[in-house]
Amino acid sequence: MLFRPALLPLLLAATALTFAGGCELLGGLSGSGGVDFGDPYTVVREASDLGSPPSLDAAGLHVSVTHSAGCAPHDFRLRHRIRGDAAEVWLHHDDHGEMCEALRFQRLTFTVPRAVLSATTVVLLTPDGDPIPLL
Repeated sequence: MLFRPALLPLLLAATALTFAGGCELLGGLSGSGGVDFGDPYTVVREASDLGSPPSLDAAGLHVSVTHSAGCAPHDFRLRHRIRGDAAEVWLHHDDHGEMCEALRFQRLTFTVPRAVLSATTVVLLTPDGDPIPLL
């Protein structure tokens, strides 16, 4: 087969998609529709000693989570997508490779994009696959 330089961008794009897809399968929890939740965590759904259920207001998204942790910092980032007049939000958790098995609780607050707050319906997607209606 003769190499054609004009096909190089297509070959690179296909290779990148192959590796990106493999990393998602190996590196994090993937939900429906390509949602990447990152490292394992659980959203607290009901009021308890661990926190209160998720809520959304003008100040932001407030959500309590539990996850394995120890001394190293963990990062949570808010992700979202808009589909018509509905918005989906979810958290991406990065434990930076920490291997500690202690259970940690965190109450997190995120600034929510205006487009999400303007949606008619907003749901919080969770790693367990059971979305939580917020609006």
